[in-house]
Amino acid sequence: MSRETISQSISFVHPIHLSHGNNAEVWDTSGKRYIDFVGGIGVLNLGHCHPAVVEAIREQATRLTHYAFNAAPHTPYIELMGRLTAFIPVGYPISGMLTNSGAEAAENALKIVRGATGRTAVIAFDGGFHGRTLATLNLNGKVAPYKQKVGVLPGPVYHLPYPSADNGVTCVEALKAMDRLFSVEIDINDVACFIIEPVQGEGGFLALNIEFAQAAGLLR
Repeated sequence: MSRETISQSISFVHPIHLSHGNNAEVWDTSGKRYIDFVGGIGVLNLGHCHPAVVEAIREQATRLTHYAFNAAPHTPYIELMGRLTAFIPVGYPISGMLTNSGAEAAENALKIVRGATGRTAVIAFDGGFHGRTLATLNLNGKVAPYKQKVGVLPGPVYHLPYPSADNGVTCVEALKAMDRLFSVEIDINDVACFIIEPVQGEGGFLALNIEFAQAAGLLR
């Protein structure tokens, strides 16, 4: 595979060149077959080329391939948001918007919470991953490889240990760290929000300690 037209800023985890995929398998250009444990980094829940997905894409492509929703609302967006909001198990009305990536969603969440609270500080957690844009880099709970050589990042962002039975950090330890943070580093009244993953992916597939989530008011 030639890299002449591909930015050197992109590094490849697996040195193969894929040709096509089906269900949980992919093939490279030499015809070698692989079991796909990447799945588009966790987004191909139905596998590659599921017949129902392929047919839905084909049918939609004959009607409307793209339109900016804020310029003119369209049926697929409205129907999808209706189904998504109905699927989320909460007892109060919710609304949402579609974004291009998790990083864009996180950046919009930061803007919304700042506007709603008038505060700026964010509490994130060690090992977390929230994106590669400039603002979300600072939310990430690790330096390498994301924060190296990029200079000052948007803030303020403060990090706490991520409590989980999977990494040995207890609820008590995380709460003590939070008490110290609010005593030494930041006034709690300046905190706009917490951002946390119920299950960390890049942090090592760690499940959040439920007791901590309840004690910190992150879970009702």
